[in-house]
Amino acid sequence: SNVGRKLSIDLRDRYKLFYPNQWTPHLRPARDLIDEHRITPANLSPELRSRLVADFHAGALIPVGAHLDYYREFFGKGPENKELLGAHFLVVSMDGQLFLSDGEVVDTLSLQWENGKGPKDTDLVVPLPIEWILLPKEAKVFKE
Repeated sequence: SNVGRKLSIDLRDRYKLFYPNQWTPHLRPARDLIDEHRITPANLSPELRSRLVADFHAGALIPVGAHLDYYREFFGKGPENKELLGAHFLVVSMDGQLFLSDGEVVDTLSLQWENGKGPKDTDLVVPLPIEWILLPKEAKVFKE
């Protein structure tokens, strides 16, 4: 059992994170039309597992405490206030994959739609209007 063991996450590749894939304004707190491209998660090959265990012991992964905040830039056009007029919700479709290790075991978390998991499980629904705030100065931000 790895209960009580230090867990670390690999945040070195901005394409292997959870991130906003698409956003759309809506009157209801759900999307009517699902039309987006999503990633195909990477397989945990024996080589990748070995590399992540070695990277854990080398201190290359980020230790996870009670929580971990990071921010990833949205590569598409962001919502403008005029596009949100009349909408009650901003629905943000989340996608991505994370890799974790405790130094012995390697695992992955994925937002892939499979095994009964779909948009209702991976969409972030934000009531409008949005009150935008600045990110903390020490924030971990992934950009292009």
